[in-house]
Amino acid sequence: MQHSNLINQLINISINAGEILMKHFNNGVSTKIKGDLSPVTAADIEADRLISKYISELTNIPVISEEGKNFVSNSIRNYFLVDPLDGTKSFIKGEEDFTVNIGLIENNRTVLGVIYKPVTEELFYTKNGASYYKKSKLKEVEIRCSNKPRDNKYRVIASKSHLDEQTKNYVDKIEVKEFIRASSSLKFCKLAMGEADIYPRFGNTMQWDTAAGQAILEHAGGSVIKPDGEEFMYILNDDEKCLLNGFFIARGWREGFC
Repeated sequence: MQHSNLINQLINISINAGEILMKHFNNGVSTKIKGDLSPVTAADIEADRLISKYISELTNIPVISEEGKNFVSNSIRNYFLVDPLDGTKSFIKGEEDFTVNIGLIENNRTVLGVIYKPVTEELFYTKNGASYYKKSKLKEVEIRCSNKPRDNKYRVIASKSHLDEQTKNYVDKIEVKEFIRASSSLKFCKLAMGEADIYPRFGNTMQWDTAAGQAILEHAGGSVIKPDGEEFMYILNDDEKCLLNGFFIARGWREGFC
């Protein structure tokens, strides 16, 4: 299936998953602690089952998700990365900044992404080489990054719940015009919308945390690189930790300062 046809199906799937999340959000959140000590809710699990089921009916491309049973092999070149509830801590607290993330990896690169924020019915997605924003029933609009600030003063965006010492040290080395806090994959979306300039991340993330957001950012004119300036890519191997990302810097431009 071509990306232009697939994206419309994935948008519908993300909205359906969002309806599940909102049901739990409004009626009470049932929470457990996983083996890695991170929280998981009944909403995560139910939304994950729906997404995996519908994608499997559309295509034979494997689905790797945070809550589903992950089939990992270095022979896989193309695969979906799904986070059915990104921003679980915000969700549990009753905050609005949680999302549904669906990304597609082809040959180690993220090529397609959908992010849906159920509370406000906001969609961010890639289509035909560009990125778009749509809220509820309003018309879609193309979104673009703001490019590298000419005055070298940066609007830095970082996580509400994760701000480690390495990130603080990185931020201390640049001139910060504004410091913005946001949860989940919405940090990539704000970069893609031109509402922030740079998102340094030196804490742990998983591939399903970043794939959809990176696709949307890159289609909007931005980039994601490693701290050494190399391209940030997605690689599988047979190690159980292969889905763990390295550090990265997401930017609202393509070249230059990292």
